[in-house]
Amino acid sequence: KTASTFDPEGKVTRAQLITMVARAAELASPPSSYVPPFGNFDPAHYPWARKAAYAGLLDGLQGMGRSFGFSAPATRAEVAEVLTADRRFGVDYSMTKVDWPVFFRQLKASGRDFIGRYLPWKGAAWRQVTKAELEAATAAGVDYFFWFEDSDNHFSARNGFAQGVADAQEALRALERLGVPTATPVYYTVDYPASDGSEIDAYFRGIVSVVPVSQVGAYGNYVTIDWLHQNGLATYFCQSNAWPQPEGWHPVAQMRQDVTSLWIGGVHCDRLTVTAPDFGQCRAR
Repeated sequence: KTASTFDPEGKVTRAQLITMVARAAELASPPSSYVPPFGNFDPAHYPWARKAAYAGLLDGLQGMGRSFGFSAPATRAEVAEVLTADRRFGVDYSMTKVDWPVFFRQLKASGRDFIGRYLPWKGAAWRQVTKAELEAATAAGVDYFFWFEDSDNHFSARNGFAQGVADAQEALRALERLGVPTATPVYYTVDYPASDGSEIDAYFRGIVSVVPVSQVGAYGNYVTIDWLHQNGLATYFCQSNAWPQPEGWHPVAQMRQDVTSLWIGGVHCDRLTVTAPDFGQCRAR
C-alpha cells in the first residue's frame, strides 16, 4: 500500500479520510500564513488536512491538536463527523439573466440547497435579486438569504452612523418591494479587508438604531466579525476568504464564503458553507 491508497477491505486512516473529503470538496488552499492546529506530517496528506482545517471540516473532531494521530484508523464517529456534520452548502452569485428552474435543479444536484442574493437597490441591476428568482427558488426547495451592499462604493461601511441608518432603511424598503417580511435578517457587507473594527463601528450602530440586532448580519473578514461580535452589533456572520486571514475562520461565523470559482448551470458562484441551522435564511415552503 502507498501513502495515498488504502485497502478497500481494511481500515481507513484519519489522514486518508480527510484527504478524500477535501479532494472531493475541491477545497481551496488557505493563505500561506495559515498554521493549522496540528503539526506537520506526511506530505501526501498534510496539504489536504491543512485545507480541511481551514475550511472548518475538522472543527468537530475530538482531540484535534499537536498530538492528533492522523495515522490512526478513523472511528465511525469521526467518519460521521467529517462526512455528515451539521453543515449545509450553498452559493452566492451576481447574475440575473438565468434559466432559474434549470439552475436550481443543477444546484440541488451539486449538493447545495441555499443561495445568497443582493437586495435590489441603486446601480448594478444585473446583480440584484428579483421576485421571479425567489419564486423559482421556493418552487425548487432552495432557501435564500440577503446581502445589502452599495455596489458603487464597497467602502460605505466607513461612512458612519448616518450611512448605517440610511442603508438599514433602504434594506427594509427592498424587502418590502420583494414581498419578503421586513423582519427578515440582512447581511450588511464590509467588502474590503478592514484592519480596525472601530472604522465600521458607527455604521453598524446606525443600522441597529433602525432594526433590532437580531435582524443584522455582517459579511467581512476576521477583524470585522470579531469586532461586531465583541460589541454586540450583529447576530449573523459570514466570513470570506477573499483576503489573507492568518487567524483562520472565526468560531462565531455561522457562514463561510470560499471565493474559489464554481460554475453551476452557467452561473459563476462563490461557495458557501453554514455550520448552524439558523443563518438568517428564508426557508422554502
